[in-house]
Amino acid sequence: AAVATATAATTTATAASAATMPAAHGYTRQDLQRDLDAITATGVPGVLAEVRTGAHVLRGTSGVANLDTRAPVNPAGYFRIGSNTKTFVSVVLLQLVAEHRLSLDDTVARWLPGVVHGNGNDGTRITVRELLQHTSGLPNYTDDLQAEITSPEAYQKLEFEQFSRADLLNIAFS
Repeated sequence: AAVATATAATTTATAASAATMPAAHGYTRQDLQRDLDAITATGVPGVLAEVRTGAHVLRGTSGVANLDTRAPVNPAGYFRIGSNTKTFVSVVLLQLVAEHRLSLDDTVARWLPGVVHGNGNDGTRITVRELLQHTSGLPNYTDDLQAEITSPEAYQKLEFEQFSRADLLNIAFS
């Protein structure tokens, strides 16, 4: 959770940079639509994408959001990256290691001083390597959230709730 918090901005910047590189070469709304349609042509039911270049934003959809009703993908929809975040964060961290900008043996506290604390959690004793290997001993906040889902009504209450980074860290460190 701590590394995800620290690298979210880096991951977003890196992903945005990679996604927007074509924009520097004139990537247009039509190019985006062509690429989205190519994705759905492979059999993916629906796709929503956003490409940002500074203040310039391209957003598009292709396909359907519901196979039964054939309702189109909502262009105002939002992205829930979920567990894919771990892959993006890991790639960015390993790139930073390859660039000698950080080490797998660095502590969390070196890069996020004071973030990991409370209830026996100590960022000075947890390394980046342990975070990537899921051997840091930090609790998984999703276990606590899943424990709150005790009925369909409880699920519906949490389904679209948005948690800040601080909220998720507080859950994990409690």
